[in-house]
Parts: sequence; structure tokens; C-alpha cells
Amino acid sequence: MKASMMPLAVDNFGSLDEIYSRREQNLTEMISRLTGEQRDYWFNGIDVKTTDDLLKIPKRTPEDILNLQLNKPPFGLFTPGPIMSMSSGTTAGIRKLFPRSLDDYYRYTLGNARLLLKYGINDTDVFSSTDTGGMFLAHISYEEAAMVFCGARRARTSEHSLVKRLEFMGEMGVTVLSATCTKLLRMAKLNPKKYLKRPMKMVMSLGEKLHDAEEIADAFGVTHVVDSYGAVEFGSIYWTCPAGHKHVNADMLFMENTPDLTYFSNLSSLPVFRYALGEKLSFSYKGQCECGSHLPTVDAFEIKGPDRSNKVD
Repeated sequence: MKASMMPLAVDNFGSLDEIYSRREQNLTEMISRLTGEQRDYWFNGIDVKTTDDLLKIPKRTPEDILNLQLNKPPFGLFTPGPIMSMSSGTTAGIRKLFPRSLDDYYRYTLGNARLLLKYGINDTDVFSSTDTGGMFLAHISYEEAAMVFCGARRARTSEHSLVKRLEFMGEMGVTVLSATCTKLLRMAKLNPKKYLKRPMKMVMSLGEKLHDAEEIADAFGVTHVVDSYGAVEFGSIYWTCPAGHKHVNADMLFMENTPDLTYFSNLSSLPVFRYALGEKLSFSYKGQCECGSHLPTVDAFEIKGPDRSNKVD
């Protein structure tokens, strides 16, 4: 998919004012796509036209959504009659989240594409993920973005042995790897450079809080491990740029900090507004990054409630 065809801007070199102007435009487009039932639930009768208006609507928690799902089927959180199950046998699985429109699907993977393009991922690269199960949504959305937006190829294996996986990655010429931090650390101890035939462009940690990043980076021969934080409800929220800074997709999301939690509103793909995930994320603008981006940078990230990480060994 060429950049000119993308439904939202991938180019994040615009000024901070342009980023926030795009945020307002994204909200307007999101509102135009809502069903009446979604508008009634999220906005509760309040006329929402700008992100400032989002501060007037009720705050929501996962418990609120669960009660809604149980008390008013089949209305769903994201779309009328959504299919939340994933198919691990095909990269088309994530598209089941968007029965209404492929445009919504492209919006969902756009934050991932923004990261991949920053690292120069293209049709010479091969993408591989080591994880399935509960974390598969995150990995498959990056795999889809790598193929759809960047033209990269994928390499999949059902082999559970990490040594066999590393051998497979070498045979397939893998240059981009996504895995949980736990899995990356286990692979790092096996001396992955011994198996890989091409230099790695990216090693991504998804689904868990990143730790021991220097050990992982050294083992795979990369400058740093890409830490990408996201959620099913929002897609990509922040990501590590080639300069090592964590950038927030501030044009695709509206974030409100309280003393305890951050409330997120999705402005790009799925209709979720003023919703608490259970984390607190603070960020600020520090000027144009060395990577060229004007997106704000993460200052602090803290899991306030139970750790939502789904660790897959």
C-alpha cells in the first residue's frame, strides 16, 4: 500500500502543531463513523466535536465494558457484532476485528507501519515472530503492517524449540523479530548470532514490560531493543525510534492523565473513548528528535493495576 493511499498520515515529520491538528481531524472522522448506539454509549448525550469535549464524557473501565457486553448482547465494544477471536493460521485473522471496513483495519495497523518505516523495513526484509496464543494479536498486527505497508515477507514456524527457531530464522534470512521479553532473553542466551545469516534490523519486545534490554540487544547485534506498547483497544500507543526514544502516537490518540491512571481515547480505528487500561503514561514534547519525528516522547510509564502482560514461553 503506497503512502499516498494510506487513510492516515504515516509521515510524522510534521510540526507539533500539525500533529495536534491532525489529531482533531482524526477525531472528526472517527465520530462520523460511529453507529448511533456507539455514540450514545460513549458520549452519553454530550455533543463531542473536539478533543476538549472528550473531558466531559464519562470515564470508562474494563469492568464497564464487561457489564455492557453481558447485559446488552450482541452489541460489542468495537463494532456491531464484532468477532474477537483470532485465527493463528492466517494473517487475515486480525481483519476479523473489522467486519465493517478494511479502512478501519488499515488504521489499526498504521501505528505499527510508522515504526517499521522508521527503521527502513522494505521488500528485502523478512519478518518473524516467536509467539502465538494470547499475545498473537500484537505480533500479527506488526507482521501485517510489515507486509502491507513495507512489502516485507514473513517467516513462520510452529517449532517450539528455540534452537530450531533460530536455525529456521537463519535459513529464512530473518531481519525483523518480534517476541515477548521473556522469549527474547531465552533466545539471547543461545548466542543467536551463531545461527543468523543476515544482520538484524529490528528486535521488538511486545506484550511484556521490557527489561535486560542491553543483554538482548548485544546478543542479536542491534543498537537497542524496540519497546512497543499497545493494546487491542488502541493498537500501537508508543514505540522506540532508531534514536532510542519512545514516541507517542499523539495524532492517533488522546490521553488524559489523572493522579492514578491515564485515560485513553482512540481517534484512528476502534471507537473507545476516555478508557482506563490500568497504566499511567506521561509524555512531553522535547523538540524534534534525531530520528526526524516531532511526536512527543514518553517521560514515564507505570503499571498501576495488575500486570496485563500475557507471558508466553
